[in-house]
Amino acid sequence: MFISLVFVLYDMVTWNLSHILVQPLDKVKRDLFFNVEKIESFKPLKASLSPSAFQSLVLRLEKTYGSMSRLAAFSQLQLSINTADPIYNAFAKQIEQLSAEIANRLLFVDVWWKRLPKKQALRLLSSLKKDRYYWESLRRFAPHTLSEPEEKIITIKDVTGANSLANLYDVITNKFSFPIRIDGKSKTVTQEELLTLVRSPVSQVRKMAYTALLTRYQEHRAELSELYRSLVLDWNNEGRLRQYSSPLSIRNLRNDIPDDAVDALLSACQKNAGLFKQYFKKKMKICGITRPSRFDVYAPFTASSTKYSFNQAKELVLDTFADFSPRMHAHAQMLFEQQHVHSDIVRGKRSGAFCYSATPDLVPYVLLNFTGTAYDVSTLAHETGHAVHSLLAQHHSVFTFHAPLPLAETASIFSEMLLTHKLLKGADARTKRSLLLRELDHIYASVGRQAFFVLFERKAHDLISNGATSDDLDAAWMEGLREQFAHAVSISPLFKNEWLYIPHIFHTPFYCYAYAFGNLLVLALYRLYQQEGERAVSKIEKILSYGGSKKPGEILEEVGIDISSLEFWQSGFDVIKELIDEL
Repeated sequence: MFISLVFVLYDMVTWNLSHILVQPLDKVKRDLFFNVEKIESFKPLKASLSPSAFQSLVLRLEKTYGSMSRLAAFSQLQLSINTADPIYNAFAKQIEQLSAEIANRLLFVDVWWKRLPKKQALRLLSSLKKDRYYWESLRRFAPHTLSEPEEKIITIKDVTGANSLANLYDVITNKFSFPIRIDGKSKTVTQEELLTLVRSPVSQVRKMAYTALLTRYQEHRAELSELYRSLVLDWNNEGRLRQYSSPLSIRNLRNDIPDDAVDALLSACQKNAGLFKQYFKKKMKICGITRPSRFDVYAPFTASSTKYSFNQAKELVLDTFADFSPRMHAHAQMLFEQQHVHSDIVRGKRSGAFCYSATPDLVPYVLLNFTGTAYDVSTLAHETGHAVHSLLAQHHSVFTFHAPLPLAETASIFSEMLLTHKLLKGADARTKRSLLLRELDHIYASVGRQAFFVLFERKAHDLISNGATSDDLDAAWMEGLREQFAHAVSISPLFKNEWLYIPHIFHTPFYCYAYAFGNLLVLALYRLYQQEGERAVSKIEKILSYGGSKKPGEILEEVGIDISSLEFWQSGFDVIKELIDEL
């Protein structure tokens, strides 16, 4: 009864969730527990397990995780447009609890595999035709794996601990509304509608938008900062139990990226903070802003009255893919043909945008908050790029079709760049300058800003472990802003708690270096495309088609990229400098 009600509700909006659960929920659960019991029949697992038995075990696990991924997708997608609804929250919590129960029942496989002697592990690995990298990767975590009872406790704890705290952040912030006065009229807007105004051509409107946004978060500073402290302590305490060298190392190991590669990336971003200062100084002169402030960072060069319907945006994005690759264009079309996009603005809907890829055989889902701006068209290109990336890797299993985090933003950012350069063709000089400024704004937001999120997190995790207050965190954030903007734009004290509205640092600690990684990588790949044309298209498709079936560093070595090299990351900033010089 409950599930049929959900489908009726979703028939009223723009995406179709009926493709996720093609059978009744009770049948899905029965099949799920049947597979779990079959896996449990392998107990006790021994080093002498035969290759054929190991293959059977892997296939059962694949079916089980595929079913759980679909259930999680169904619950999270319906929750994403009704974040404060108690029915959807209860169902999501039910699925999360079910997932934890199954994870604990199957934990014996994980513990056995990580502790299996190397010789026996290699014998079993040699029998796998696919998924070898996934099973090899699991063994990387062996030094950080606790006993089976301890792992079970952590799995249960997370359901009502860190996961609930992150969900509570969404429940609180997605209910925010913002009263503003514009064109002499008072109105109340959502956060997504408000954020379009920070790109207004009118300076007072930009200031009003930021003031409304940051004032609302300031009003909830006590509870939001307490949530953040608790999430950080949970992350750090578990990291110490597992004997990680640092909080950031936890994310790096999950990404299969060496610490020195991430250090090189962040060092390059910090070293080149001055480059973006040069850009903002130049931009403010071009835009005629005589007393530039942080409120003006995203000021447009020209006032654009262009509004796009969703269909216009869709066709523009699809044409962009068609110009680059027929294969990628065909994948992008599937997203819209199957009605897997939700673009409406609904109160209580999750802010921002995302692409959700559940299983290799399911076309991904995309959520947007579409307001018709050029920025929204770029966001559609970005999220469609994510979907195309997943579909290019659909020949892999549920274990390996997801791209590792450092490569997860490659197709999305590349798609945005293709869109920008499509618009540049045939544009007059003034329009070209406007598009170039918009692209550089985006590069700052995706490289410099994201890297400084992670630099802030690194400092915040250390501060919180040593008893920091909210004032200490505000001070650390302002220090990062001064490093990014000093002598280029002034910074209002209002921005001291801007960090409270960055959802990634609450949900996925240290995620954001993936954006800087992806953008600098895309600059290198786009230059390759400019130099080689069609030959580069097949190389880029090959990189994307690996999904998560190989180490990120090894995938990129195929096009001559060394991610541990400071020189490689610096080459990305050299391209950015060339773009600034074009202004």
